Amino acid sequence: MKKIVFLLVFYCISAFANPHPLGRFHGWTVFKAVQNKKVFYYAVARPQKTSKKSKKPYMMVSILNNKPLMTVYTGATLKDLSQLRLHLGKQCFVLYTKKNAGFVPDQVTEKKILENMKTQAFLDVHLPGNAGQDRYALAGFTKAYDALLKATAGKGQRAASRRA
Repeated sequence: MKKIVFLLVFYCISAFANPHPLGRFHGWTVFKAVQNKKVFYYAVARPQKTSKKSKKPYMMVSILNNKPLMTVYTGATLKDLSQLRLHLGKQCFVLYTKKNAGFVPDQVTEKKILENMKTQAFLDVHLPGNAGQDRYALAGFTKAYDALLKATAGKGQRAASRRA
């Protein structure tokens, strides 16, 4: 079910013509977008350093039905259901891939990742097969995430996933 939600949200958000920035927090920006009278909110960042195989990578965090959703878009050609490794300090998390993006496998892992992102300086995404890594600075993430939570508080349709 979660995979279907991610894919639906991806295709909806990728069609937005005019997302409006609500705030910039170092390397993170919170956006509001409207499509078919539905409002979507999301925070997005681009990596500081990218792999040669990555093409326009970005990371996005959104809220859907009061639950956080995290998506890592590599832009590299990835096999579906391969694995991205996400390193936060000494912790390593595995994301599964679908259509050149990485998705967190469950809500418990998602919560652990987001909590760790608030305390670390960098997040490294390792592409499958040692194909390289993308490095994201996490300065500003906590403020961006708090702004995202504030923007979605009390709203019926919550944030979405995927648009840089």
